[in-house]
Amino acid sequence: MVTDESRHGPVLRPAFAPRAGGASSLAATRLDPSRPVTAWGVRAMVALFAWAAVACSGTVMNEDTPGTGGSGGGSGGSFVPTDVPSEPVVNNPPAAGACSNPVRDPGPLVARRLTRWEYASSVKDVLGVDLTEDLASYPRELRTEGFFNTAKDLLPTLDRVSLWNELARKASDKITNLEAFVGKYTSCRDPSAACRKEFITRLGGVLARRPLQDDEVARFLPVFEAVASCGLGFDRGAKAVLQALLQSPQFLYRTERQKGGEGMWRALDGYELASRLSYLAAGTTPDLTLQSAAASGDLLDADRRAKEVRRLLTTPGGKATARRFLADWLTLDELDTVTRARDHFSEWDDSLRPALKEEVLRLADDVLFTQRQPLASLLTTTKTFATPELAKLYGMASKGAGWRAYDLPSSQHRQGILTTPGVLMRSGGSAEADMIARSLFIFRSIMCQDVPRPPDGTITAPPAELAGSGKRALSEYRVADATCGKCHRGFEPLAFAFEPFDGIGVFRAKDEAGRDTRMDGQFPAIGTEPAKPFKDVDEFIALLVQHPETQTCLVKKPLQFALGRALEALDECTIEDLSRALAATDGSYEEFLVALARHPTFAFVRRE
Repeated sequence: MVTDESRHGPVLRPAFAPRAGGASSLAATRLDPSRPVTAWGVRAMVALFAWAAVACSGTVMNEDTPGTGGSGGGSGGSFVPTDVPSEPVVNNPPAAGACSNPVRDPGPLVARRLTRWEYASSVKDVLGVDLTEDLASYPRELRTEGFFNTAKDLLPTLDRVSLWNELARKASDKITNLEAFVGKYTSCRDPSAACRKEFITRLGGVLARRPLQDDEVARFLPVFEAVASCGLGFDRGAKAVLQALLQSPQFLYRTERQKGGEGMWRALDGYELASRLSYLAAGTTPDLTLQSAAASGDLLDADRRAKEVRRLLTTPGGKATARRFLADWLTLDELDTVTRARDHFSEWDDSLRPALKEEVLRLADDVLFTQRQPLASLLTTTKTFATPELAKLYGMASKGAGWRAYDLPSSQHRQGILTTPGVLMRSGGSAEADMIARSLFIFRSIMCQDVPRPPDGTITAPPAELAGSGKRALSEYRVADATCGKCHRGFEPLAFAFEPFDGIGVFRAKDEAGRDTRMDGQFPAIGTEPAKPFKDVDEFIALLVQHPETQTCLVKKPLQFALGRALEALDECTIEDLSRALAATDGSYEEFLVALARHPTFAFVRRE
């Protein structure tokens, strides 16, 4: 550890932090010998050293890895965006007394690859360059249970390695002042091994989110030497090292490595905790404050972790990460390609797509950050934000150009995100308001329930005599049918309250045939709760929010996003702990993250 005298007074920072001025002591860098580079990591680094043949270009190339997209692509054939089959979130509450033992299993050890947006955020915070547009054309991750950050689906492939190489080159090329950037991580620029080691140690520590070991530093030295042999100078060698580091598993993966010792679990060290906290609350690599707290061991204290969560939520990354959670949870990305026929929906225009998504996210910003309300308040708020074009969909008079706050029209019984045009349209099927699609969205995403697929050979077409009878009649037929009703009666009535909202979320008092639309229905029996009647959206939302399965689901969804894996039976006691902690506070999104950061499972890892 070294000291850094700033205008704010003495500040402690880890030895691998960017240099603010003056020489530093490499000997002060304490390396953890219990952190071996994995065999996969060694093979990856060996492959990266293939740049030697082309080092005089000053660019790291990965000649051993065939790519399908080429330098201008990123759209290799195996990377067509695909959704994987749903994996049911665990729904069995713990047995009475099962959680009396305070010991909690932290769950399986997983290596989490950075998602596209975590990669972009980390690169921007360290290098100061924006890769958002570059990554927009790259293949997205697979979706599991609504989320794109599930570790088991973030696997390396040859195509992906080729893309990482391309991204590393783009990122390094975008640095506008290479000399200044290199100067942040070294006190000298002579061709000595000491200068090269200092740069690798400092920048490598930041990108790896922990101090590098001596043998790890040594593996990057040949990059410097290869470039130096071409007479390109220290800064060009440093640029090549940067490209190598950006392709290393130490940067691309969030790993918590095996260590010696006994017992089923081990406590995370400060650097591992800093990484968990930073990506949990801000979706990016640890900043200087977290790096210092990691080096000092302060993050081993639950109170300090809680303090850091609250601080990180005030950074731009805090709100951006919450938005990412909401967008994934509500599958808002599907709005990017949704469309409707103008001859059927005269109010529709494809240019509305970005605004449909942004409305939901602005609403979340207001509820979760400005008002500090629980996730459940997203379902009950009577306020929204709209452009003049969106206000027209609501039937509201425009308040002026740009985004403005509006009170939702009470005559339409609108409240919360479930009555926003974006969510209604995203969950409304391919054209008109689809009862099955809307009900399954609520059943799965809001209540964490699931339903099996219809058996092969099931006849799904309604009887001919029901043709043209309307959505409600067709839905009631499926619910009452001896075969279909076995499943449909358990979820499809969840859509009845939203019948008046058409395929683009516009309120219609009558359907196309002139029949009155209805909002009444029977909330189905789910879990331990019996069926209950409701007369309109207001009563339906009240029943939904008060339902035990909904309340538990609103803990499960952010927990799954935070853990980056599907929940298991072993997580039920953790869910109960977090629910109890939220009940003792205002239950806000911030308090959820604080409760998780303070929870014992956050600070431990299972020995595999």
